[in-house]
Amino acid sequence: PKRNAYGSVSGTATSVSGTPLADVMVLFVNEAAGAGASARTDAGGHFTATGIRAGRYAVAIQPLIEGTEGELTKEQAVAASTRLEASVPLRFQDVSTSGLSAALVLGRNRYDIDLRTAR
Repeated sequence: PKRNAYGSVSGTATSVSGTPLADVMVLFVNEAAGAGASARTDAGGHFTATGIRAGRYAVAIQPLIEGTEGELTKEQAVAASTRLEASVPLRFQDVSTSGLSAALVLGRNRYDIDLRTAR
């Protein structure tokens, strides 16, 4: 039988104050290929992203904006980032500046994000 070439990653996202990050998107972007996956956190900050290939991933946490279709206006994006900034500093909202990374393997992975200890 053909082996599944994809894996998953689950974890919990915690804010700078130690509270669970509910209703945010956790992004995983493969540093070599640029492709990746994302997952929405639940009320407890838990997330699971599937369809991930093995490799090194840059990670970011971005605001989830309800009720929008397609591209956001610049004003909508800035307003959402500003609301989230109290618990997720802006640098963690972009994979190029977050400093968060995960080495993922085929199968199930665990990756917890605790912004209290993130450097």
